[in-house]
Amino acid sequence: MWDFGDGTTSTSRVAYHTYSSPKTYVWSLTATDSSGDTCTRAGTIVIEDQTVPSPTDNITVGRYTRTQDTLESPELPSRRIHKGGNCENCGSVNDDDTSPLKCAAIVPPIASTGAPVKFTGYLLKPGYLFARDPILGNLRYVPATGPAGFVQGSPSSEPCRWSDEQQFTHVLTRDLAVMETEVTRRAWEALKAKQPKLPADPTCPEFGSGKANPVQCVTWCEAVLFANLLAVSEDLTRCYYTDASKRIPIDGSNYLSGKYYCDFEACGYRLPTEAEWEWFCRAGTTGPFSVNESRYTSKDCGKPSLPGMFPELEAVAWFSANSSESRTSPVGTKKANPWNLKDVHGNALEWCWDWLATYPHPKRTNYAGPGRGTYRVERGGSFGFPAKACRSAFRDGDTPDYRGGSTGFRLVRKIDWALDDPACDDGEPSP
Repeated sequence: MWDFGDGTTSTSRVAYHTYSSPKTYVWSLTATDSSGDTCTRAGTIVIEDQTVPSPTDNITVGRYTRTQDTLESPELPSRRIHKGGNCENCGSVNDDDTSPLKCAAIVPPIASTGAPVKFTGYLLKPGYLFARDPILGNLRYVPATGPAGFVQGSPSSEPCRWSDEQQFTHVLTRDLAVMETEVTRRAWEALKAKQPKLPADPTCPEFGSGKANPVQCVTWCEAVLFANLLAVSEDLTRCYYTDASKRIPIDGSNYLSGKYYCDFEACGYRLPTEAEWEWFCRAGTTGPFSVNESRYTSKDCGKPSLPGMFPELEAVAWFSANSSESRTSPVGTKKANPWNLKDVHGNALEWCWDWLATYPHPKRTNYAGPGRGTYRVERGGSFGFPAKACRSAFRDGDTPDYRGGSTGFRLVRKIDWALDDPACDDGEPSP
């Protein structure tokens, strides 16, 4: 329950509120978990009746400052609060799962005409436990890149890089809920029970048969079907269609038709684009891996990866150095990357949406690959790959009907924060 300090309250998880006059308001938020335990956060927000700042002015939220990139009159654009402040965490919530709300916020002044300022509060930071899906498990919050984007690909100085990893700047505008792990055989079995048109689990037992192991030997086409059927099962808008007008959804009767179109603005489940995958794999890092593996050098490019060679990488990844049985391992059994995502290096390769092609230059926004091709992108390395093929920038690909014992997938969902959009149920956060 939000109490905005001006006599207005809201039960919405994500609250949009307009303050109509300049004043210091004392707001509070009370959250209740499934067991009935509550915790409360409170603070102040100051609305000043002055002139609208220029687009070069800064916005101060708690102890963090963010520069404005746009300014919409008469209302200031919403700002997300990611991290910082002086509040203590609540109950048994882990530090890596959530960050507290700000205890104070100074909002840039409103126009002298008295136009209102919109204040938006979020409980999220990158890697936050956004929701627990009954089939997929934990979904983690991955923010958009912001207007500066991120650098996709690898620098020429990176050891063992491939020639198709030329760097370019990529801006991603969609906030995502990303599976913490790869899709498991147990998840496939659970969806099959709800959606009988889903094919039988395609996993090749000789490459890992545990229920907690990643699904593998799965084709790209089957991964797309799985995503759409899961959306149907959870009453979400489907992402995949057989026609460019997006009227005929992919289902059990047409998923082998050969024509696939994606509605990236829909809120159903889908494969990540190649850029989205690299963005959440890197989790703000710029090196070969999302961990600092200091022993990885160009001297290792032609050598097999053996146990003990790369201890930091072995802590987060199943690859040829520690997968002696040449098969997948149960998901989530290695450490997470900085955004609490697991198995992004190794265990199973992961299908992405894009056709494999040369990167564009010099800068793109939400690029999702060319319109046609031969191979769909696979990312992340696998249990049988050496360290160099588990790098954040490493690219692989296969035909959409390919069945590989080391290829699986993970799904993402676009987060739509709009309160008036009934198409998406964006889950419940931890209190």
